[in-house]
Amino acid sequence: MSKRDEQDVANALLAKAGSDEAGLRALADKSDVPDHVAGFLAQQAIEKALKAVLTARDMPFERSHDIDYLCDLIEGAGLDLTPELKAAVALTPWAVEFRYADPYDVAPLDRTEALMTVTAVREWATKTIGAQVATEPRLTSSPEDETPTAGR
Repeated sequence: MSKRDEQDVANALLAKAGSDEAGLRALADKSDVPDHVAGFLAQQAIEKALKAVLTARDMPFERSHDIDYLCDLIEGAGLDLTPELKAAVALTPWAVEFRYADPYDVAPLDRTEALMTVTAVREWATKTIGAQVATEPRLTSSPEDETPTAGR
């Protein structure tokens, strides 16, 4: 793959990570959405951000949802693991294992912490590869949430 192609793939992966992050942000406070859905989005955002860095550095990786494995490769590429990257490893089980587990066997997901971790890892990945990827647009308030102001 040419360096240009690697950068394009890395940017695409970061954009997808941003989409997963936007999904997580949108449902973070929705109690009717199960944790396995939020956890899956968090794990996927982290996985894609890490794979973007590896792709940009032309580092091969196996097809895997294991964040610990991806972090080992990141370290092997000479990059230091941030505290957020180390914390992200705990999200690995949300990719498959917790999605199919009995919900009573899984501790609740701290959605606020997961979202902070996702955001920090995606920002780190963007900075690390020097990508010019805009984050996904945040959900805006609905028109009925707006308060009319004078002069409008």
